[in-house]
Formats: sequence, structure tokens, C-alpha cells
Amino acid sequence: MTLLRSRRWWPSDWSLVSMNDKVAWLVAGTAALATAAVGVVFGTFAAGGSDSSCYLIEARLLAHGTSHIEQPLAQTAPWPDAAWTFVPAGHVPSQISPSAIVPICPPGLPLAMAAARAVHVSEFLVVPLLGALAVWLTFLIGRRLDGSLTGAAAAVLTACSPIFLFQLVQPMTDVPAAAWWLLVLLLALGRGEGTRGGLTAGLAGSMAVLTRPNLLPLAGIVAILVGMTAFGSDRTARRARLYRAAHAVGLFLLGLVPGLLVFGWLQHAMYGSLLANGYGRAGELFDIRHVLPNLRLYPQWLVATHTPFLALAIAAPAVMRRGASLGGARAWLCLAFAAVTFACYLPYRVFDAWWYIRFLLPSI
Repeated sequence: MTLLRSRRWWPSDWSLVSMNDKVAWLVAGTAALATAAVGVVFGTFAAGGSDSSCYLIEARLLAHGTSHIEQPLAQTAPWPDAAWTFVPAGHVPSQISPSAIVPICPPGLPLAMAAARAVHVSEFLVVPLLGALAVWLTFLIGRRLDGSLTGAAAAVLTACSPIFLFQLVQPMTDVPAAAWWLLVLLLALGRGEGTRGGLTAGLAGSMAVLTRPNLLPLAGIVAILVGMTAFGSDRTARRARLYRAAHAVGLFLLGLVPGLLVFGWLQHAMYGSLLANGYGRAGELFDIRHVLPNLRLYPQWLVATHTPFLALAIAAPAVMRRGASLGGARAWLCLAFAAVTFACYLPYRVFDAWWYIRFLLPSI
């Protein structure tokens, strides 16, 4: 409740808000509501492919307290590798039970969908609602870094992003991953709450890691941001500020622990090892030979869908109103966050369609 009452989310006294700020809040709120409406009205309320099928099936399995689907015929069929005969797209044979299959997708979105089902809300509403949250968080982050007008512009641009809208209407993990990481960033930026922002950012990071595990390196950028925010620029003794920053970073890392533990437990339960996954061996997914093709394709698709305007983000720290000192450093860290997101996917598989920039949504 303390978090919800924070001034980070909305003004505590509207009579003290300037007209420009009121307009900015109204524009951002309208963009968030429009995003939710688009996701619901035009949403795909069915499993339209192997990925969405995987998420929806895993959500229902987790809601029933299991992660496996029994396939008794797989154990009695006389031919080699019989289990693969009974495996639908988005699933693999279980390494734990010879008569079971398991989903291949990470558990973050299925857990959110299972939670929605537990309170009698359609799991298909999870992505539209998290999409609306992503737009609102974009506004709050822009406002925190530079001002309400910057935040409102960023929120509208996010709501108009072709890849954001493309993924908003599908029960897939890309928009939720962006929403969770944006929440992590906002909480890491902090505002007058000492070191508590580190812990809340870490807890949000737990959901972000569960949703898109390969983006765990982003936690390094966030840890720096948490420490910088806690260190602050007040007149407290430097040693005390260093202790405060270290404490905040420690709390952030502590907040990540529940997500990592749940992820490891589910990996072991589903695939027989903490380091295993349903997509295949790491060497099959990531290869240095993929870097150059992806370095060509991703920027090409980003410019084709968002125009070269997107590149102006590089100049943001230099022109923002709060560009000096701590504010400018935070802006550079946000750009580093986007760059690390991009770098995480350079060695990943090479794909042949523009919509795979969906992987980059946390950075857009």
C-alpha cells in the first residue's frame, strides 16, 4: 500500500500540478487506457501458434499444481524415441518421466496467467493489462528522468510502436517482459524512499527474470542504477552514502533470489537440471556466428518499422532538461540498458522476419 501511495505513481495533490503537467498526465493515461482497449478488442483469445499454446497450456498446468502432461502411449509404443511422436509443438518429452511431456517456455507469463485464473480473470487479459502498464510506466520513467511532457511523449510513442501493438494482441511473453523490466527501472530510479527501492526493484526483477531468463544480465545495469540512486547527491558523509548504496544494491540482489529459486526449481522439475531448458542446448541457441547477421537485421527492421527517429535516443542525455550530474548519468544507464538488451540477442538464432524485434521490446 505504501508503494501504491507513492508520488511516483500519481500526484498526491492535483491542485499543485501545473496545467502542462495535468495535460501530460491526461495524455499518458489516455494512451495507457487505449492500449488496454486495443489489446482486448483486437486480442487473440486463442492459442494461435506453438508459442502461445505453450504459455497457455503451462498456465493451466501450473494452476493445477503440476508441470507435466501424461502421455501413457509414449511408454507403450514399440518404436525408438516414441515419446516424440506424441509431443505437440511447443513441448518436449520429460526427462523425469518417460510417459510425460512438458512445455518448453519460461514460467513468468504462465505464472501470471495462472494467478489471473485463480481470481477468475481470463488469462487472455494478462497481456493487454501488462501492455497498458508498460505504457504508463514509460510515462513515469520519462517523467522521473526529465519531466512530464517527455514522459507523455514517450508513452504515446510506445503505444504507437508497430512491434508493441503486434505483440499486444497475442498471448505471448514479449510485452509482459517489457512491462516487468520497465517496472524494475522505475523502482530502481527511486524517489525519497531510501534503500527500499532496491528491494522492490529486485522483487519486480524476479518476475522479469522468470518471464525472460536470458535477460538476467540487465540486472547488472539495474544494480548500478540502484546504487547510484541510493548514493544520491545530498550532504551526508561520503562513507554513509557508500554504505547506503551498498545496502540498496544488496537488497536489490536479495529481491532477485525468489525468482531465481522458483526458476531453478521449475527447471529441475520439468527438465531434470537447473541448467537445462526446453529450447535446446545453449550452444545450439547462441553462437558467435549469429552476431553479424543479427547486427545487420535488427537495426534494419527497427528503422523500417520505427523510422530513423528512434536513433535520436542516443542524444537524449545531452539535451534533457535534467541532463547534468545524477540525472544525466541515469539517462546514460537507461541507454546502456537498451544496449545490453540488444547485445543479449546478437548471438541468438538468426530469424527471417521483422517481428523478431519483439525480443528488443524492453529496450524500445
